[in-house]
Amino acid sequence: MHIIRWIGVVLLAAGITLFFVSDHIGELVDKGAYQVQEGQDKINNGTALFSLTPLTEGIGRELVAPEQAQVNQGKAKVEHYATVEEKVHKSGVILAVIGAILIALSFLRFK
Repeated sequence: MHIIRWIGVVLLAAGITLFFVSDHIGELVDKGAYQVQEGQDKINNGTALFSLTPLTEGIGRELVAPEQAQVNQGKAKVEHYATVEEKVHKSGVILAVIGAILIALSFLRFK
């Protein structure tokens, strides 16, 4: 029964570690989302400045096109890492629960 207890401890520790790693990833995702939103706001302000006439509107779109591409790439990265964070979080919780169950079972004596 001691081997089950040690496996449970290892799984519990791994689950808790993954939980904290997912928390850190979540903080980075939030920072990235904030930066992407700031960039999008600046682009929106720039295009609004050039939206006075149809001619200047086209010029404004062309001026901000490279920045818009970068913002779109940033949005895609934020979405990807948000998905990674969610999966790591769920995995951590599942491992911690399995580890706790194994630890609890290791203290029971079966006849």
